[in-house]
Amino acid sequence: MDSIKINNIMSLLSDKVDVVSFGLIKDKLEKIDDKNYDTLIFSINNLKSPTTMLIVSLFLGNFGVDRFLLGKVGSGIVKLLLGWLTFGIWWLIDVINARKNTQKYNGAKFQQAIALL
Repeated sequence: MDSIKINNIMSLLSDKVDVVSFGLIKDKLEKIDDKNYDTLIFSINNLKSPTTMLIVSLFLGNFGVDRFLLGKVGSGIVKLLLGWLTFGIWWLIDVINARKNTQKYNGAKFQQAIALL
């Protein structure tokens, strides 16, 4: 893929993926054909917003909704049923880590999209 398209994709991903995934994605994009550009842009639009996930975690994190949305169904159920036993500590930790967890999730999802091409 040419450098202009790679830079465009990387600028769209800058706040949505973690630093580790960011470097891996850039290396993988260099090996992809230009005809897959539109598919990758569509994949970026389907990623979760770290800011939105922070808000979800703030208001619905006590019920495990933040974990369900990030694909962690098992721990979401446990948090829903037993989270009150931690007196809000589990919720607070998830709120603090909401952006980081969302960026890791997005990085993994986008790498999976690249692997399918």
